[in-house]
Amino acid sequence: MPRKRIEMKVNITRLMFFVFLFTQPIFCSAEQSSVIARYSVKYVGNDRFSVKAAFALPTSRLDLNHHGAVGRPGGQASSVYELKAFDSHNNPVAIEYKDEGTWRTVDASARRIEYELVADHDSAIWAAGKEEVATKFDASYYFVGDAFFLVDYDWPKTGRIHLNFELPMSWRLASPWRTDGDTLVVYGPDALGRNAFVVGNARSRTQQVGQLELTWLADERVAPAARALAPLFERLPLAYSSFWKGSPDQQLSIFLLSDNLTDGGAFKNSFAMRLDTPLRDSEQPIWMHTMAHELMHIWMDQSNDGIGRREGGSLYWFTEGFTDYLTIKLMRQSDLLDRTMTAQRIANLIRRYAVGRRISVGTGLQAAGDRKHENWELIYGGGAVIALLLDAELSANSPVAFRDMLRHLQHQGGKPLDGNAILNLMDENSAGRASAVFREVDTGLTLGKIRERLYAAGIHVESFASDEVYVEFAECRQLLCADSLWGQRRSEAIGSTLK
Repeated sequence: MPRKRIEMKVNITRLMFFVFLFTQPIFCSAEQSSVIARYSVKYVGNDRFSVKAAFALPTSRLDLNHHGAVGRPGGQASSVYELKAFDSHNNPVAIEYKDEGTWRTVDASARRIEYELVADHDSAIWAAGKEEVATKFDASYYFVGDAFFLVDYDWPKTGRIHLNFELPMSWRLASPWRTDGDTLVVYGPDALGRNAFVVGNARSRTQQVGQLELTWLADERVAPAARALAPLFERLPLAYSSFWKGSPDQQLSIFLLSDNLTDGGAFKNSFAMRLDTPLRDSEQPIWMHTMAHELMHIWMDQSNDGIGRREGGSLYWFTEGFTDYLTIKLMRQSDLLDRTMTAQRIANLIRRYAVGRRISVGTGLQAAGDRKHENWELIYGGGAVIALLLDAELSANSPVAFRDMLRHLQHQGGKPLDGNAILNLMDENSAGRASAVFREVDTGLTLGKIRERLYAAGIHVESFASDEVYVEFAECRQLLCADSLWGQRRSEAIGSTLK
């Protein structure tokens, strides 16, 4: 179709759309949050989407997230074309791209915008991985919201955002957002930007897991992995919700993608994982741990009030290390790990910490977070060893003491916390033991000292240098039972040791 005819059609559609937008009530009933924005999305062919939006409040700044990409300095912003802004009287407003995914209006604020989003993200190699941005597969399109929707993140945190999609007849949309007729309802700019969705021919599966509606969708190239991960989908949401005494929302969406390595990304109440393809059955333990780890991030950050995080890296030892440990603990409780694999994973945590101390010489755990990827072993291993030692110590008096200490963190009203604030809050429910253990690990615990600390809990650690660690669980005697840390029935463990 000639370009001129397309423009005529778009102009008519634009007029009708904004007449609709501004004739709808911008505020809902007293029981509902205010509607702060309305977005209309239409697929127009050739990997292009037309996006139009109207805002309840004047807006002068709009953002996409910014991820670095090889040969693409504009990041996600390079996929936005023909952005136009208008004031409340439909007069054009100048808008300029600044940097790192930010646009600002000039001289006036905007009340509506329109642009084209081109799904060309696979032409770049993303430093964070495509699961954090966008990709095309099976004639379907995967996007993270902050690579697609221009958003003002200063909008009210719980304001309603309405989305309408006009898609080809055979297409479906899979997302963690709620539906109200033909409209998707999103609560707050973070829930729009920090969530993933898929549009296209790919079909999703939905099942009820306790109070949670779980939807998952897989690239056909990784369908066998999706089938293998099904028990994880069924069990972990229940275990995580029980541990945290809450779930991130009534809905959770999981997307599995094909790639040349395995990694994952967690969002508000959605999750995406890319798997090294062609698949190898021997990699299944890595798939399961990676997915379980990323899912744990969702529960830690989003259930109850959520654990608020201050900018900076001082908290990574907690957000990554404790997540890794809790992943093992609750996978074991859910019968997704046997004793042998549990022991291997605990050995991995201890080994990672020992290796991390050699790689990141003279670096403290909080400072290590400022260069996360350079200090990966110390951050993940050190944080996980702190969690392991605290769980072993606190559980000697109460099997739920460690859990309750962590639950306390999720009832702080979401206020931003750094590493010191986290320790202070954990100290309140551990008689100061959290800071004491942190200092020991941060200063440097030898493998011999770790062996001594864990022996009383029935966890036997043997090592040679920093690269060889072996773990066995002792037989249960009265209350001394290593398996109690992970919730195995005591009758299953009595008389059993790892060989």
